[in-house]
This record gives sequence, C-alpha cells and structure tokens, in this order.
Amino acid sequence: MSYLVRTDFTDDERWSALCAAIETGSEDDPIDEPFLDYVPDPGLQGADLHAVQGAFPDPGETGVLYVADAVSCGESFGLVWAIDLLDEPGRSFLIPAAEAHNLDVNLLIANMEFADWADAVDQDGVFRGW
Repeated sequence: MSYLVRTDFTDDERWSALCAAIETGSEDDPIDEPFLDYVPDPGLQGADLHAVQGAFPDPGETGVLYVADAVSCGESFGLVWAIDLLDEPGRSFLIPAAEAHNLDVNLLIANMEFADWADAVDQDGVFRGW
C-alpha cells in the first residue's frame, strides 16, 4: 500500500474532494478497493517534498509516495505529487488524483517504471495522460 501525505491544512473541503477523486479513480480505471493509506499529519504542515520524502524512507510495495500540498490543494487543485522512492529517489511530478491508482497499479505489477510516467509529463511537470 502507498501513502498520501497531507501537508496543506487550509481547506478541509478540498482535501475531502481530493481523497474522493483518488478513491473513485478514472473512468478507464475505477477503483474496487483502497490502495492508499492517508496521512493527514499536522506535524508535516508546510513541509516541502524533500522533507516529506525523508519522513517516509520505506518505499513500500510500489516505491511511490503521494503528497497533497499547497500546490495540489490550491492553484493546481485535483493534482497530487508522485515522488519516486526507489530508482531515482526524489524525482517527482504532478498527476491527476484520479490517475494515481493507475500509476500505483502499473508500478505494483512492474508493467511500467516511475521514469516512464515522469518522462511523459508536460512542460509544467504534470502527467496528463498517454
């Protein structure tokens, strides 16, 4: 199981909506069972991606850590950070919350690598699909 770490606590409604998008999945990849543990730790409020990565040294089954920060809960609402914990620790990109499950499953079954997804981001550092 992977983790979604909350570092922005300014808007509980946006957090709930982000979690709902993750739990629903995409039209092409609906979710049958939970795949994330949610970590709404106020001790990580405002932490940058590097600090959050340091708080979770165990890469788990997929080697990816998801983060909901001021960017994903604010100006880029609906996106979460995906951080590589295995091959290129610290490499990150933004992904639509509804696509997080697709990434997680592909990493879990070793169908794709984190780099495949990270290499497909647009100029804004956002994965928008294949």
